[in-house]
Amino acid sequence: MREKSRKVVIALSSIPNTGKTTLFNLLTGSCQTTGNWPGVSIEKKIGRMTLGEYDVQLIDLPGAYSLSPVSEEERVVRSFFLRTPPDIVLNLLDGRNLYHGLGLTLQMAMSGLPMVVAVNMMDEVRRQGIDLDIDVLAEHLGVPVVPISARTVEGLPELQNALYQVIRHPVRPGTPHISFPPVLEEAIKNIARKIERSNKGQRLDQNFLALQLLEDARPDDAGQDDAVGKALQSWRRRVE
Repeated sequence: MREKSRKVVIALSSIPNTGKTTLFNLLTGSCQTTGNWPGVSIEKKIGRMTLGEYDVQLIDLPGAYSLSPVSEEERVVRSFFLRTPPDIVLNLLDGRNLYHGLGLTLQMAMSGLPMVVAVNMMDEVRRQGIDLDIDVLAEHLGVPVVPISARTVEGLPELQNALYQVIRHPVRPGTPHISFPPVLEEAIKNIARKIERSNKGQRLDQNFLALQLLEDARPDDAGQDDAVGKALQSWRRRVE
């Protein structure tokens, strides 16, 4: 168990328009501060809440469809994960259209960080006659999945308890594997080995980090050394 005085950082992530702001306000109430993310005009919201004996800082990340950024919001989210990985990820899905958001959920699971998934809009899901098997979704993702409705406060105690349990027992999820062409598979494995040797305390999954760096992120964004940087340059040339 973590010490009482230690703060726990939870990142609230989702694609746009899933009810994330409503859930953030519900969890943190009036204990919020706002500002801007460094270097951009995008608003940064941080809230505080208490879960049992833990003082939790909840960071409301900008809505993003992917960690392979094409928008300023997605660049902010990826930079946050690479530079300052949170203790826990709280990923929010819209239960009316799960497939729309599961791409980001899968990337979050690949990060190797402890995670809780909340499936929102469950009142609308039932109204539309949609049948969701929450247990199967949890089994496939390897993380707790909690059905909620932020609008009606349904499932809030269960979500808070799931977060509390993950704080107390922060088990890394079994990271899903996505197949790539052979040259990419070899590049990811090689770079991941360099990362493991250069940074034993790395909290992100090495394969996930290798893929993010190989795409276009800079080694210093994730605190990596020259050996990783040289490997990246070499493998990028081979891949191209």
